[in-house]
Amino acid sequence: MSLKLKNKLGAFSMIEMLIALAVTSLCGLLLMGPMDRVLATSREKQFWQNFEQLWQSAVIESPLNKMPNIINFNEDKMTIINGKNKISLNYPKTVTVKKQVTIKISKSGQITGKTVDFKSTLPNRNQKLVFQIGWGQFIRRDVE
Repeated sequence: MSLKLKNKLGAFSMIEMLIALAVTSLCGLLLMGPMDRVLATSREKQFWQNFEQLWQSAVIESPLNKMPNIINFNEDKMTIINGKNKISLNYPKTVTVKKQVTIKISKSGQITGKTVDFKSTLPNRNQKLVFQIGWGQFIRRDVE
């Protein structure tokens, strides 16, 4: 007499597992593009917030320390030089500066009037900073 053991547990077959894995992978691939754009947009937004904080700090510190600040907008980062101190802020991967620009904040807090053009790889996100002569003012606006 032979005994046959039967597996009474229901399980997925290999084909069913491959189909489920393929569907899950496809859904993941479809979501990667929009998620990358959302992350890039949030990185740019964070960059602009950090820039505004550093800018305000540089404008306030110049008259207080009676030392000029120099702000360099290079190809890959912005650098603020105050005496021996140097603070750098890297641009997000989606942002570049069209042309290197140097802005000086005098001991009295006056700035030189300049324009800095930023190019973004994100749609409708190109920025132009216009620094006006006066007490540390700048205007940031989108350009086409």
